[in-house]
Amino acid sequence: MVWLFFLAYLAAISYFTHESTSSTSQLPSSLTPGLALELIGSILVGYGPTLVFLLVFVWSYERRQGRGLRSLFASVGWNRMGAKRSVKWALVFFVVAIPVGLLMLFIETAVGGAGAGHLAGQSSSSTTVPSWYFPFLVSDLVVDIVAEETLMRGYVLDRLMPAHPSTLRQSLAAVIVASVMMSSYHLVPYLYTYGFSPALTGVNLVADFLYSVLISFAYIKSNARNVSGPFLFHFLLDAGALFGL
Repeated sequence: MVWLFFLAYLAAISYFTHESTSSTSQLPSSLTPGLALELIGSILVGYGPTLVFLLVFVWSYERRQGRGLRSLFASVGWNRMGAKRSVKWALVFFVVAIPVGLLMLFIETAVGGAGAGHLAGQSSSSTTVPSWYFPFLVSDLVVDIVAEETLMRGYVLDRLMPAHPSTLRQSLAAVIVASVMMSSYHLVPYLYTYGFSPALTGVNLVADFLYSVLISFAYIKSNARNVSGPFLFHFLLDAGALFGL
């Protein structure tokens, strides 16, 4: 039921965002207070409720167990312990993700032509984008990543794993299930992004699955139950796609 809530919410957000979004060519050159509030609101509405719902859901469980606020955050990977190990393994597996990303970019371009562009970023047009727009893109990216990694690694994968610590082999089934869930989470947004193209949507879902597997492997190898590394890994992936790196 919880997962159906997340899928339904993201589908609704994707639909209404698609209906109301204008192109970057229509963005004003200067940032007004009203526009700033509108953009901040869109960021919070996009992923804020997902994170809040998850924390409230976990908090209700922690309270029944007689545990406090610190336990709540630690139970979804928000803790100081093991942060360095988490980041180290994230960087190791990010290196592995680079050739995977290049391969998926080649496949996407072959399937959809030069205009496909999600894996290579969508800001490559000649349209002039105001400088103020990029901080809001990065802010949106950060909220997105915190929500997704808290949900997928800190909660879903952590609870699917057979034990802590676990080897990659022991946790393979959990990784596959979590990665399939991660891909399904993006199905509706990709359908809107690619004009309901099955081929382009499929390529990007496969890419998300592979990236999710690598992030999950990094999370498991660190043996830290800490999402700092997955945050960084995910940010590097999305920032590269966003800015066409």
